[in-house]
Amino acid sequence: MKNLFLTLIFLGVATYSIAQDITKEEAKALKAELKSWTKDLGGFKKFKEDKAIAESKASSLQTEVESWQKKARERENDLKDCRMQLDAKDAKIIELQSASNNATKGGIPPQGVVFTVQIGAYKDIDLQKNGLVTSDNLNTAKDGDLNKYMVGIFDNYEQANMLRNYLKKMGVRDAWVVSFKDGARVDIKTVTGGKGVQ
Repeated sequence: MKNLFLTLIFLGVATYSIAQDITKEEAKALKAELKSWTKDLGGFKKFKEDKAIAESKASSLQTEVESWQKKARERENDLKDCRMQLDAKDAKIIELQSASNNATKGGIPPQGVVFTVQIGAYKDIDLQKNGLVTSDNLNTAKDGDLNKYMVGIFDNYEQANMLRNYLKKMGVRDAWVVSFKDGARVDIKTVTGGKGVQ
């Protein structure tokens, strides 16, 4: 039985060497190794068991590597999403800053409807020249060669009209309520539904 086993192994090595075009020296070395295994079948069995354990560990490690690679791809996708959100927020900040810079001088908001009380329009008077008047409540608008001055910013007509009435009592005879929509001055009747006759 042992001779049959050796013969089969020898034929296998010979066939392998022919099929793989190995040199005679390599074939001779393989034969010698086979002979040593045939003398120690217990060692050969242990070798096969160790090989099976190693292959199992390698398979397990490969699965773990693939799992980590998948997690890394997910993290990369999360990072890309975060970068896209950050870029979108940065773009929105730039857009808002640009809109703010393009807003009517004095702080009229670039979006929405607001009301303010105009106290005068002067051709040769510039209250902000040389820093004479600076205030968050004083709004200015340039209309041709006129400098228009307005006080306060209100979300509704009634509050602006109350300030107008107060200013008239103080002696500002030319005070009247004006309206802005999206940073541009508009006829007050278009945003109040007909109110605004003062």
